Amino acid sequence: MPQCARRSLIDESRVGTYQCSSQCVRRSSFRDRTVGGLDLDHRREWFYKRIEDLATIFVIQVCDARVVDNQFHLILRNRPDLAAKLSDREVVQLWLRLSSKRLDLKP
Repeated sequence: MPQCARRSLIDESRVGTYQCSSQCVRRSSFRDRTVGGLDLDHRREWFYKRIEDLATIFVIQVCDARVVDNQFHLILRNRPDLAAKLSDREVVQLWLRLSSKRLDLKP
């Protein structure tokens, strides 16, 4: 049975709180372990750092983040009130933090 599109679940004009989760693929894991002599303990820290970076780019509040074995769970709050206050220049600067493209911004 198909699920409805996320865009129909989220009202972008109102602040809302959402629970999101996902699992790792190809038997990857956040678990503290070693594979082939490589220590994989750093994966959790990478994940938390990336979530922190993405939250600032997309103007989203991370209320809670948990990593367990091969999955993660997030409680996120969208902030359209803060996004509406961003200038065009700030939006472009945030996008450039996410993108590999380079633009020359004129003052």
